[in-house]
Amino acid sequence: MTKILKIFCLLVITACCLTCVKEGYEELLPYEKIEPVNFDMNFPPYSSNLWVGGAYVIANRGYKGQGIILVRLSDDSFRAYASACTKNINKETNKLTLSDDKLMATCPVCKTVYYLQQGAYDTGHTCHLQEYRVTYNPGTKSGIISN
Repeated sequence: MTKILKIFCLLVITACCLTCVKEGYEELLPYEKIEPVNFDMNFPPYSSNLWVGGAYVIANRGYKGQGIILVRLSDDSFRAYASACTKNINKETNKLTLSDDKLMATCPVCKTVYYLQQGAYDTGHTCHLQEYRVTYNPGTKSGIISN
């Protein structure tokens, strides 16, 4: 009887753990399928505007066409975020503005500042930007952004 009880408990714990696992990225904005975006670091605008530590906005793509912020963390490491404030989901004017140094993005409505090199969190780590999947091939220096 004890062996059956142990097996049952193990199965219940396993089932609970499996239901908590999330696939992919957390959805912070209402889900909107985006068209995959190809980028090639061999050619402008990416080769001339996206240095290590910087960011570049791909216009008219992503959530509600407000743009995708592509961040270059190292030579071969990239992150991509929706250029939309996650604190102002229901506002039409939640498109973010990049700082001159390309390290921060700011919401024009609530003035929330997101730090792009640190996971795109705001100052108080209370929220972060919607992240997209980036697949990058260092051999060809090209990648794809998708969700």
